[in-house]
Amino acid sequence: MRILIGDVHGELLGEVDGHVEAVTWLLNDVGSAKFYLSRSSPFYQNERLQLGNRLYLEFDNGLPPWAGYFDLPRGWSRKGVVEECYGIEELLKYRITDRDAIFYEWTVGEIFRAILTQAEGKGTLGLTFGQIWSGGNMHWPRYHYETVWNVLNNSIRRMERCDFRFIPYLEGGRIRFLAELHQVAGSDKTSSVLISEGNNVGEDVLVEEQGTIINTFVASGDGPDWTSARPTIIGKDTNSIVAHGLREGSSVFPGVSMKSTLEMYVRNKLRLDSEPRRIFTLPVTNNEPGPFSSYDLGDEITCELNSFGCDGYHNSVRVVGREFFPQTGECLLAVEEFRDPEFWIYEEELEGSAEE
Repeated sequence: MRILIGDVHGELLGEVDGHVEAVTWLLNDVGSAKFYLSRSSPFYQNERLQLGNRLYLEFDNGLPPWAGYFDLPRGWSRKGVVEECYGIEELLKYRITDRDAIFYEWTVGEIFRAILTQAEGKGTLGLTFGQIWSGGNMHWPRYHYETVWNVLNNSIRRMERCDFRFIPYLEGGRIRFLAELHQVAGSDKTSSVLISEGNNVGEDVLVEEQGTIINTFVASGDGPDWTSARPTIIGKDTNSIVAHGLREGSSVFPGVSMKSTLEMYVRNKLRLDSEPRRIFTLPVTNNEPGPFSSYDLGDEITCELNSFGCDGYHNSVRVVGREFFPQTGECLLAVEEFRDPEFWIYEEELEGSAEE
C-alpha cells in the first residue's frame, strides 16, 4: 500500500511511512480510514498532520484508491499520532447552500452539479465532474442554508432513485475527486463475478435479514388542510401484503407540492422496506471468480451462500460497501439483494372525487 499526504487544498506533500488499520468504501455514504504515524517519521510535523489535510491510499491488490481528509477525533501518545480520516463526502456536511437556493423545473442532475459547484467555489474541495445522470422528473426544491450533504442524501435521493459517488484520483500533483451522479451506479457483472461460501467467501458466515417491513405507504405534501388541496400519493406492494400481511406507514413531506416527487418518495420507501432487507457482510478473499479488481461499489454480482435459509442462497446482489484491513489482507464485503418490484401507485381517493 502506498500512502500519500496532501495539504488542505489537495496539493501533494509527499509519500509517508505510516500505516493504516482499516479502510472503508460506502455507496451513497462516507467512507473512513484510521491512519497511524510514528514520532520517528520525518513526516511527524504539525503542518503535515494538521486537520483538513488530505490522505490518499493506493493498493496493489486490485482495490480502488481511497482518499479523504484528517479530522477529529485525533489521538497523541509517546509512540505517535492516530488520525481519523473521512471521505470527502464528510466535508459536505460543513458546506451550506445560500438562503434562497431555489430551483424551478430542474432535474436532480442539474441540482447536483449546481450545489457542488457552489460548494467548490467557497473553498477548494478538489471536485471535478464526471458522469451526471440527466434523466428523471423535473423538481422544484427550495433550500435555505441547508447542508450540501442533506441536499444530496436527503433531498435528491428522495426525489429520484439515484446514486452518487466521489472517486479520488491524482492530477497535476493534487488529490482530486470526480463527482458522479448515476440513476443506478455500477454495472451488471452477474455473469462474470461470483462470490461463494467455501470458495472466496469464508465458511460459517452469519447472514441476517433486517429492517422494518412497510408494504403500504402514504406520502403527503404541503397543503392548508387535509382536503384535496393537499397532494397525497399511496403505494402498495401487493406481493408483500400477501406474504407478510398488511403493514402501513405514512409521512408528511413539508415543502413538496408535486405529485411526481411524492410518487418517487413512495417508490423508494417500498423498494427498500416492503421486504426484509437482505444485507450481508461477508469475509471475502482476492480469488477468482471474484477478485477484488473485478467489482466495485454499485456493481451487481452473483452470490452463493449455503448457510442462508433452509435451501441456501443463490441470487444477484449489489455491492454497497467494503472494508479492507491492510495489516492482515482481510476484506469484508457488504452486499444487498437487488430489488426492483412493481408497485400499485395511486392518488388518495377523496369523497366526491374519482380515483386516478
